[in-house]
Amino acid sequence: MPTCPQPPHPPAAPAATMPAAVGLAGPGGVGKSTTARALAASMPFVVVPISTPIKAMMQALYEAFGVDGETIRRKLDGDLKRVPCAVLGGRTPTYAMQTLGTEWGRNLIATDLWVRWWRREAADCVAAGLVPVNDSVRFAEEADAVHELGGVVVGLAGRGDLAADHASEHGVPADATVTVAGAPADVAAAVLAVALTTIGGSAGNLGED
Repeated sequence: MPTCPQPPHPPAAPAATMPAAVGLAGPGGVGKSTTARALAASMPFVVVPISTPIKAMMQALYEAFGVDGETIRRKLDGDLKRVPCAVLGGRTPTYAMQTLGTEWGRNLIATDLWVRWWRREAADCVAAGLVPVNDSVRFAEEADAVHELGGVVVGLAGRGDLAADHASEHGVPADATVTVAGAPADVAAAVLAVALTTIGGSAGNLGED
């Protein structure tokens, strides 16, 4: 089932300079998902996390072990993501999702496994007049998918508390960079401003004091 929400009425046509898609890149803990949600607080942006099918698989595993829904939510998206988990033999949910996405999905099945899913969902959003946001661009294929739609990959910098010891944390080149500071709405505004500048033909670097 498509995850892109259908607006209750056709949205107004975006300005000609509006990027057709936005990808957020940067180290773990920098605030990519938080910034994406702040962007999506207003039309026409909608978050399409490329991790959706990975988290669905993890949810099914936890449900099979009888873990309750709220605890699952905390393990996949909350305060238990980086806490060792008995179900996972002492590994953290973050580690499980990293290795499920990369070592299993990309390396053993198909390099473009997850990005094919994202392209399909993003295309549905574009058809509905919305701007899809990939809240975690980690590999070149994912950046390419954003660019193919006429979008911009914006790197977030300035913080990040996770060591880049996994292939999915090594980063990708961004079209522009925003320094994370201030409230999520401020960072989202900076991302939009630099994306508009970049789509107009020149890459930028916008920091917040």
